[in-house]
Amino acid sequence: MEIDLNKVIKDFTQNVNTLMCLLEGLSEEQLRWKPKEKSWSILEVVGHFLDEEKLDFRLRIQSTFENPNKKWYSYDPEGLVYANKYNEQDFEKTLNDFLEERMKSLTWLKSLENPNWDLIYSLHPAGNFTTGELLCSWLAHDWLHFEQILKLKVLFLKNNNPKYPIRYSGFKE
Repeated sequence: MEIDLNKVIKDFTQNVNTLMCLLEGLSEEQLRWKPKEKSWSILEVVGHFLDEEKLDFRLRIQSTFENPNKKWYSYDPEGLVYANKYNEQDFEKTLNDFLEERMKSLTWLKSLENPNWDLIYSLHPAGNFTTGELLCSWLAHDWLHFEQILKLKVLFLKNNNPKYPIRYSGFKE
């Protein structure tokens, strides 16, 4: 099956709306809360979204289009969350920066004319990746982090309302 770029662009656009709905009305406490010390808060997830938009998928696909034999730059997504202290950052600024980068990504995707989604990048230690695989992984990445945000919202509710447990919800940790 070929990639329907218009559908992918529509999905990325809808993902902006989904993210906004997931984040609407959250308190500062809920944005910065972590179920465990080594897990991420919702604010850290948003900071990670920003990093991925600026430093990962779009740039790696662009680089592969330009020269599939050029080595990708080093990037440590988990390390950046802690090095940049995302849980201490301003939520509105982080979110707005992500939204700005997503608009750049959408503009770039819309500008592509007959992209070759079968170009292979083979210098990665994990193996070969086609540009199409990177594009689909980028979209899946959004959805996987939506799931993470939802789980954090459920865990926050569970841990901050001990008088009213959520056992009837069917939630399993």
